[in-house]
Amino acid sequence: SLDGEGNYYLPADNFYFLYEDSLNVKWIGSENGLIKWNSSDQNNEAKSSFELFDRTKGLSNNVIYAIYEDVHDRLWMSSDVGIMCFDKETSTVESYGLDDGVAQQEFNRLSHFQSEDGTIYFGGLNGLTSFHPDDFIHKVAKDYDLQILELDVFDGGEGKLVSKLANVRETNEFTFNSSDRFFRLKFTYPFYEKDKNTLFGWKVEGLDSEWNFQEEGALQFGSLPFGKNVLRIKALDANGSWSKKQLVITVNVIKPFYLRTWNIVLFVILLISLIYAFFKQRTRVLKKEITKATAQISLDKEIIENQANELKQLDELKSRFFANVSHELRTPLSLMIGPIKTLLKKNQDHEDIKLLEFVKRNSIHLNGLVNEILDLSKLENNKMELSDEPVLFYDYLKNYVKQFYSIGSSDSILFNYQAHSEEKLHIYIDKSKFEKVVNNFLSNALKFTPKDGEIIMDVSESDGSIQIMIQDSGRGISSEDLPLVFDRFFQSKNANAPAEGGTGIGLSMCKELAQIMKGEVWAESALGEGSKFYFKFPKKYVEQEVIENLNSIKIEDDLNDQIETDLTDLSSSSGATILVVEDNEDLREYYEIILSDYKIITAGHGREALDILIELKKLPDLIISDLMMPVMDGLQLIKELKSNDSWRTLPVIMLTAKTNKLEKIKALRFGIDDYITKPFDEDELKVRISNLLRHHQGRIEFGKTESLTKKVDFISQEDSEWLEKFETYVLENLSSHDLSVISLSEEFGMSERTLLRQLNRLTGMSTVKYLQEHKLNSARIFLESGEYKTVAEVAYKIGFKDPKSFTRSFKQRFGSAPSGHIPK
Repeated sequence: SLDGEGNYYLPADNFYFLYEDSLNVKWIGSENGLIKWNSSDQNNEAKSSFELFDRTKGLSNNVIYAIYEDVHDRLWMSSDVGIMCFDKETSTVESYGLDDGVAQQEFNRLSHFQSEDGTIYFGGLNGLTSFHPDDFIHKVAKDYDLQILELDVFDGGEGKLVSKLANVRETNEFTFNSSDRFFRLKFTYPFYEKDKNTLFGWKVEGLDSEWNFQEEGALQFGSLPFGKNVLRIKALDANGSWSKKQLVITVNVIKPFYLRTWNIVLFVILLISLIYAFFKQRTRVLKKEITKATAQISLDKEIIENQANELKQLDELKSRFFANVSHELRTPLSLMIGPIKTLLKKNQDHEDIKLLEFVKRNSIHLNGLVNEILDLSKLENNKMELSDEPVLFYDYLKNYVKQFYSIGSSDSILFNYQAHSEEKLHIYIDKSKFEKVVNNFLSNALKFTPKDGEIIMDVSESDGSIQIMIQDSGRGISSEDLPLVFDRFFQSKNANAPAEGGTGIGLSMCKELAQIMKGEVWAESALGEGSKFYFKFPKKYVEQEVIENLNSIKIEDDLNDQIETDLTDLSSSSGATILVVEDNEDLREYYEIILSDYKIITAGHGREALDILIELKKLPDLIISDLMMPVMDGLQLIKELKSNDSWRTLPVIMLTAKTNKLEKIKALRFGIDDYITKPFDEDELKVRISNLLRHHQGRIEFGKTESLTKKVDFISQEDSEWLEKFETYVLENLSSHDLSVISLSEEFGMSERTLLRQLNRLTGMSTVKYLQEHKLNSARIFLESGEYKTVAEVAYKIGFKDPKSFTRSFKQRFGSAPSGHIPK
C-alpha cells in the first residue's frame, strides 16, 4: 500500500491486473500507473524491487485496467484514456485514442481478452475494440521544437501589457524591471493536435530542484530573484519520450534603483553628509552657548567625558570602599580587643573585671558587624562560595547553642532546646554560613522576648533535609510587615512599632546564605502571639571513609593549650630586634607594650622603614608590616626587601585586614614568611614571632656554609620569570610524593648544588626549606579558605603520606594545630 513499508511495499492501494512475463517479472496495472515488480524468495527471505511508470514517464493516463504482451516484447494496456503500447526494452509509450480508430476513450476494467493467435480485445462503454499487435509497426517520431506563442509583460510604468515576443524569439531572453508586475508566457508543442494529450515540464534553474509538470501550455510569474534567471521548458511526445530540444529563456530581473550599488554608496555618502552637517550645526550652537556660559559648559563637558570611565570604575571603587572600611575598622578593633584580653589575663580578680568583659563582648560583636558588611559585599558581587566540612551535627549544634543559655538566663528567659533525630549524624555543612543564620535567628528571639518569656529551638529531620524552628514569645510581627522581613534594609513603617534600630541586613543575609546552602528560610507570626522563624537545608551525608579519617586523626591538644605551651619557650628569643611598620600610631604603641621582651623599632610606612634599614648598623631580626599604608604599602616594601641581597633573608610577618585568598597567595608569592589577619590575638602573634626567629637562625647557619652568587641590587626580569615558572611547577605538583630536590633538578636541567644556589640567591632559602615553606603555606591557605573539608585531605593534597606527620610539621611551623585554622 502507499503507507506501507518493508519488502512487500508497492506504490498503490488499488490493483486491477497482474501479468507475469517469461522472465518472471510481474507487471501490475494500478490506479497510480504501471508497476514493474521483481520479487524473489531466497533462504526464506523475501526480497523485491519495483519501478513505477506514470504520466510523467509517457503514459496517457495513470489508471491501467488490463495488460497483455505480444511477440515483439511490448505490453498493450487499456485505461481511462485510450490504449497504450509499452516497449519493455526502451520503456517508451505509444498512445492510441479515438482519432486512431479506438471505439471509445474509457475502457471497462473487466472486459478484455487475448486469443491464441495474439489478437487483443478491449471492451468499453461504447463497444468493443480488437486489433492484432503485428499490424502496428513503429513509426519514427520527428523531434519537434517547442514554440513560443505569446510573451506579455505588465509594464508598471505604462500600466498595461507589453509584448516581448519579438525580442525573445530573436535572443531567447528579455528584461523584467523591478516596476513590472508580472509576465505571462504561452507556448505549444506542434507534435500534438489536441491540448488534452499534452504534458509539459518546466523549472527555473537555481530555484527548482525538480521539474514541475502541467497540461496547460502557459506560465505566469509575479516575481523572480534579482539577476539572471534561466527558465527551461520541455514536452512529452506521443511515444512517451521527452523532447530532446528544450525551450530555454533567460529572464534578466533588474534591481530597483534604491538597491543598486552606486545608489547605496550615494545614500551612505548623503547620510554621512547629513550627520556631518548636523554635528557641524550642533557645534555652532554649542559654541554660541559656550560664549554665554563658558565656565558652566566647560564643567559639563568635563563631566560628560569622564562619565564612561566613572561607570567603568564604579564596581572597583565600591569594592575598594568595602576593603578600606574593613581595614579602618579592623585596626581600631585590634587596639580594643587585644588590650582588653591582656588586661583580663593580668587582672582576673580586679573589681572592674565585669566592665572589661562587657567591653570585650561588644568589641567582638562590632567585629562581627564588620564581617557582616564584608559578607554583604561578597554577596552583591557573587563572590560568596560554599565551604562545606564534615561535622557530627547534633553534638556540634548543641555545643554551639550553649552560649545562648547563659544570655537568656540573665534576663530570666527560658531556653528550651528540642531535637527529634538520630544522635550520630555526620553531614557536610558550611559552619560559618550556618552559624550566621542560626545566630541571627536566636539573637532576634532574645532581643524581642520579654523577661520571664520563653524561646523554643526545635530541630527535626525529614527525607533529605533538616529543619530548625526558633520560636519566641515576643509581641509578633504585623501582617503588613511579615512578607518584607527578609528584604534588605527593611524597617517597619508601622506607626505603633517601637524604634529599635538595626541595619536591616541581618535577615536579608540569612535568606541569601540559605540559598547558597541550597536551603530556604521563612517566618510565621501574628501580633501578640510571638514569631516562628524556620531554616531548612539539605542533608549532605559524609562518606564512611571520611568519618573514619575524622575518628583516626584527632588533634590531642587544642589551639589554646598549644599556645600556652609555646609561650613558655618564648624566652629563648627575647632581646631580638623587631622593626614594626604600621601607619596607625596607637597600634605601634600597642606593639611596643605587648612585645616588651623585644627591642622594638617603629616606622610609619614602607619608605621610612627602608631609610631605617639603611641607617642601622645592625639589621633587625624580624619585620612586622601592615599591608595598606601611605607613601609605600606593604607589598612595595617586600619587593624592595627581596631585591636587596643584604635584606632578602629577613623574616617578615604581614598583618592585614584583607582575608581574601588571592591576596594571601599574592603576598606569599612576594616572599613574606607569615601573615596574620586583623584583629589578631596577642598570644598567637608571639608564637609566630618566636617560630620565625628560630627559623631565621637556621637560615643564618645555612648561609655560613653556602656561598652566594654575585650580589645584585634587584631581581631581574629573567630571574623573576624563572622563579614564577619554578613556583608554578611546584604548585602544580604539590600532591606528588615524587616532588623532591632530585626531581626538581632534573626538571629544570641543573645540578642539585646549582639549584640550591639559585633559590638561595632569589629567596634566601635552601631547596628543601623552599619546598617545606611552600607546602605548609599552601596547606594553611587551603585550611583557612575552607577549600578542603578535613586535615587529612589537605595533608594528602600537599604530598604528605601521613596526616599525623603533617600535623606535627604544621604545628612546629605555625605554632598551632591545623584544625585551629579551619573556618568556624
